[in-house]
Amino acid sequence: CVVKVDATEIPTDGGSAVVEWVRGFEVDMVVVLHATKCAALLDDAQFGAGDESTRTPVVLVLGGTDVNIDAHLSGLARDEFKSRVDRCQAVVAFSESMLEAAPARSFNNVKTFVIPQGISDVVNMHAIERMRIREDAYDPERARADKELRKKVGVLPKDRVLLMVAGLRPVKDVLWLADAVQEIRDSNDYPLHPHHKFCILIVGPVLDEAYAETVRKRAANSNGAVVVAPPVGQEELCALMRMAEGFLNTSESEGQSSAMLEAMAMGVPILARDIPGNRDLMMTVGKQNTVDTNFEVNMKKDGNDYTLIASGILFCSYKGFQKCLVTIYEPGVDIDRKRMVAAARGGAFRLSKNEKSIWLKVLNQVPKVRPSDANELKPAGEAPVADGGGEGGITTGKNLARQLVELQECLDEGLITTEEYQV
Repeated sequence: CVVKVDATEIPTDGGSAVVEWVRGFEVDMVVVLHATKCAALLDDAQFGAGDESTRTPVVLVLGGTDVNIDAHLSGLARDEFKSRVDRCQAVVAFSESMLEAAPARSFNNVKTFVIPQGISDVVNMHAIERMRIREDAYDPERARADKELRKKVGVLPKDRVLLMVAGLRPVKDVLWLADAVQEIRDSNDYPLHPHHKFCILIVGPVLDEAYAETVRKRAANSNGAVVVAPPVGQEELCALMRMAEGFLNTSESEGQSSAMLEAMAMGVPILARDIPGNRDLMMTVGKQNTVDTNFEVNMKKDGNDYTLIASGILFCSYKGFQKCLVTIYEPGVDIDRKRMVAAARGGAFRLSKNEKSIWLKVLNQVPKVRPSDANELKPAGEAPVADGGGEGGITTGKNLARQLVELQECLDEGLITTEEYQV
């Protein structure tokens, strides 16, 4: 059972009030997202207090800025981070690099789990549907919808979209490649010109108004090289991914980009800044690839400019990114873009599938969550759990979770149709 509440119901007068409010729901476990943003809760002495029989177990899911930035701002910030971790019974990170980025010895007293992020149901449905349609198949209705969507977000009809999904705040550094794209767009010195009028389309909420204004001003003077889209829903975002020539990530810091993972599932080529979070995700996805293992290990390097791996391209410089565009899109180059997309797509789905089974293992090892009158939760594929019935719903919820996992696996393997899934 998941308790959903309106944000306005949450007390604003300190951590203790929030702790009492949470206890009022008599929940079996609390999952805290981001140690720094949930400091008011984690810093309260009552939170996570008591012995194993009385306390409410707490699982902390780390954020990228938690371990890459916030925990390293000062000695005090480091100590506060460790203290918050110590109040939890388990810590979940999206990648090994996130655990390594945290201050030394932060996790000495707590169990840690690495659980890569999954793919949302909406993106999952669109991704599966896209796999059933030939890449070169023409659909008049979809073409009209794409034309209207291009008009809505401000992209010219023939521009080739490099999609960037990011909240507008400095750490996302969305303008890092603005000059590189405009240079290719406006110059005759690049092999891609004039057939490839690329533009960066930025989609995401405003999280820092001053930075957002800087981005808007740069876009206004970019001659179409940078476009800032108005807010769009998830269905429209999936449509933008479908029409995109590539997916960009230029963050200075990432834990693990769920948007990048979903772009992989949608079959969009990945062009990402070479930072630990991005590299870890792309290498992990590449290792999930079972279709073309030779391609997985065949890494190509051009100095320190860019690295080609199974699931996409990593770059660390302005010129490296420009070489990326030539490498992927110029006719006659020795990289099969479809092969790279297939490897990333297959790996993304397998990674998402693993997320469900590992979360069940987390629940298994958090003491108070386990029902005493039923078998332990087991990852999909192991012996099923007997239905204990009864009020309260934890056993029922557990079996529902298992059914959803098994249903998703059937969908991933093509054993059921999208229509059956919706039913």
